[in-house]
Amino acid sequence: MEIDLSKKAGYFIKYGVAAVIALALVISFAVFSFMNKNETLIVHDAAIAGTFVSVKARAPGKIQEISVEDGAFVKAGDPLATIEVSVTEETLNQLKQNVELANKNLEELKKGHDVVVPVSGGGDYSGAQADLSRAEARKDRMEELYKMGAISQVKRNEAVADYEAAKARAAAVRPQTYQTVHHSTSPEIIENAALAVRQAEMALKRAREDAAATEILSPVDGAFFKESAEVGVEVQAGMRLFNIGDAANMWIEARLSPEDIKKIRMGGLVSYKIAGEEYTGTVTEIEESAEQTESEPKAMEGGAPQEETDGKRVVKISLNEKVTTKKPGTPVEVIFKL
Repeated sequence: MEIDLSKKAGYFIKYGVAAVIALALVISFAVFSFMNKNETLIVHDAAIAGTFVSVKARAPGKIQEISVEDGAFVKAGDPLATIEVSVTEETLNQLKQNVELANKNLEELKKGHDVVVPVSGGGDYSGAQADLSRAEARKDRMEELYKMGAISQVKRNEAVADYEAAKARAAAVRPQTYQTVHHSTSPEIIENAALAVRQAEMALKRAREDAAATEILSPVDGAFFKESAEVGVEVQAGMRLFNIGDAANMWIEARLSPEDIKKIRMGGLVSYKIAGEEYTGTVTEIEESAEQTESEPKAMEGGAPQEETDGKRVVKISLNEKVTTKKPGTPVEVIFKL
């Protein structure tokens, strides 16, 4: 009986080679799977973290309205609250008058003043007239200061009384001829008057700014935190009212044990879930251990060993821009691929 070897060879070539190829593919896949098997580390208690920007009151007053819910996402420039400021129209008018009076006083001082003095006559009259000139100048100065509220009425009245007395003494004698003498104001007095003008103008400017500071706006994009501010609360200029979680500076924090943190590398890809949605990020920072940050002399110190904490260290992970509207503190499940 003849055996057709060519036919068997054909079967072998047709099916045997296919089987060898299939076996090779299975082995290759197994090797590839083994070589690329990713061990994972899951951290369930991670959370979103970030920096905060404080929002402060620009003027004293009372919180009239808070227009944003706690935890809501706001954009830079969004209105957060309104303040009923304590600067009244009457206050502004009074400050305007102070500016006008200060300017008027300065201009008068710059002009100086003229004094009529005798050029002939009794010596007694010359002395009396000099006293009168000094008393008049002092009286005029006291009048201006009294109007500005810088001195009391008693001081003003004393200057007026001195002037009247000097006037009476000068009237008791009769000179033959007179001349007008101009007296310039001293530079020191003019400088003090100019300072009074600047101070009055600054007070008016601040009051106008305070009166306009009725709306508080968000300085950055981020999550709004009301803190302790409430409607009806009295506030002072510079008082911190709210916090904004800065959306431009947020990340995820996970705490890992020393054993697990050895398996993590900078720049490594990370998966994480927030409210059931999955995102990806990278490791941006790994906190150094106490041994790494401790100086060598300190490490060599003797004594009994101190009690250690849990030894966990913080790993920071980049946050996907799609979830920057989340609040700092939002729980995150992180999956590290080791």
